[in-house]
Amino acid sequence: GLHVPYYRFMQLLLGSALSYAPLIGWAGMTLALLAPLEPVLGREILKNTRLLSMDETPFKLLDTPARIAGLRAELSARQDRYLKMAVGNSDQADVALGEDDAEMEAEITAGIARKKVVLKGQMWTLLNPTTRMVKFQYSASRATINAIEMLGDYKGLLMADAYIAYRQLARLSPEAIILLSCWAHARRKILESQDPKYQDPVVKEVLRRIGLLYEIERKIRGQSPNRKKRLRKRSAKILRSLKRYLEQVIDRYTPKDAVRIAIQYILNHWQALSQYVKHQHGIIDNNANERALKPLTVARKNILFLGSVDHAPGAALLYSLIECCKLQKIDPQEWLLDVMKRIEYYPKGQLVDLLPHRWKIHHQNAQANH
Repeated sequence: GLHVPYYRFMQLLLGSALSYAPLIGWAGMTLALLAPLEPVLGREILKNTRLLSMDETPFKLLDTPARIAGLRAELSARQDRYLKMAVGNSDQADVALGEDDAEMEAEITAGIARKKVVLKGQMWTLLNPTTRMVKFQYSASRATINAIEMLGDYKGLLMADAYIAYRQLARLSPEAIILLSCWAHARRKILESQDPKYQDPVVKEVLRRIGLLYEIERKIRGQSPNRKKRLRKRSAKILRSLKRYLEQVIDRYTPKDAVRIAIQYILNHWQALSQYVKHQHGIIDNNANERALKPLTVARKNILFLGSVDHAPGAALLYSLIECCKLQKIDPQEWLLDVMKRIEYYPKGQLVDLLPHRWKIHHQNAQANH
């Protein structure tokens, strides 16, 4: 929870008597102990759910050019294997995921420090809003293969932003993935298009109608599926009216006008933005996922980058488990100390009981029995 690099951690808590080596060694041993929970967490997030949300955020990594090149080569190889299996034709493969190539090239920054390269990688996040479990996974890029691998055989609703990887994913798995887009993103674009010196009546009206959609969502929170379905009929009506309104007013603005660009964004992604009202488990935005990402955005301002290619998976797992604790409203330190004592001797087939959501139940039962 401190979000500080090792040297600051030492200054704050341990003084200057301790060298880096023991501290880094302890961190490594902790991550090695917790490593068996990583695949279990991934399976548990995907288990028996019809709704997931995804996002990704930049996170730098520092390592030698050779090791970073190896990380990127490994990612490309996984993407190639997937394309051969799913598409089978190299020409079709280029069409399916070719747009990711430019993104991957853009990830390497020009920074050099102590003969090491700074990689502008990505921390991907997969959230189950129902069970309040989240998993972070580090990657060298924003390539679609990352989303494909994290979702595995999942079939259902996927809330995400309008980034091309998610649209490609939905195109590659049209029978499995129903893509939902975030109204919070759409609202933000409309709000930011407003000229502060001029109160545009179109902007005001669009924001008012989006507000009506959110008002309905507040009313149905915690309600029965039948009541949700009934009230969302009103949402569907508002959406149809909003679409007609946007189509009528868009030509009032020049092609480069900020308001027109914001309106065009909504119309371009209309199908995914309006999908949520058709499904019992649909959600209107990706705000829960963005809140889960907040500790990462705080951390990267302070620690600047992950220490190496080897450290990245462990860091992602530790962020995942701590954030799961927060989502379950349990003390991360209490959970961590208890699990570290027991995990080495815990039956492999029952490791799921050590994940925060299951640990919470067992812990509460044990306290009640005492």
